Amino acid sequence: MKKAVKEAERISSKISSPMIVDLFESQGSGILPYLKNSLKTRLALNQTESCFIDFKRSQFPLFAKDRYFEFLEAYNRKDKVDLIRLLSVPLYDIVKASLKDNKPLPFKLYKEMTDAQLVQARLFSQKKMALQSSQTWHQITVKFNFIDPESKKDVVKYNVLERRESDSSEKDWRICKLD
Repeated sequence: MKKAVKEAERISSKISSPMIVDLFESQGSGILPYLKNSLKTRLALNQTESCFIDFKRSQFPLFAKDRYFEFLEAYNRKDKVDLIRLLSVPLYDIVKASLKDNKPLPFKLYKEMTDAQLVQARLFSQKKMALQSSQTWHQITVKFNFIDPESKKDVVKYNVLERRESDSSEKDWRICKLD
């Protein structure tokens, strides 16, 4: 069992970034944490736009919304090929185990969305000075407003999408965290 876990971690480390953006970094009190987060996000988005020609920051929330609903459809169909294309390896492993054991996911999926908003963007390198594009990840956090079907209230969730700099296929963003 330990050997299988180590092998999965080895494979995952080359496909998914080991870090998820801190969603609560921007929730400090005062203007200084807000400005710091805004500056980091702006710099990361500029870098992302210069790296990926298919990336447009104004259209990314709509893309993230489409990607979420693609995942929802693939999950309902139990389509493992689409799920591996849409999800990071650690998240895919969670979803695959849930499907295999017929257990609910550790997060709730919603079918109605009212809004999607880009909240935060970060760059992450596996090494301090990553010279190879395969070691640099771009992560973007999107705030989704869903409607809970039972209570009919607005539910806010933060989902993270990531892409490695070396990924050459167009719009190859994977969901790496579902809130």
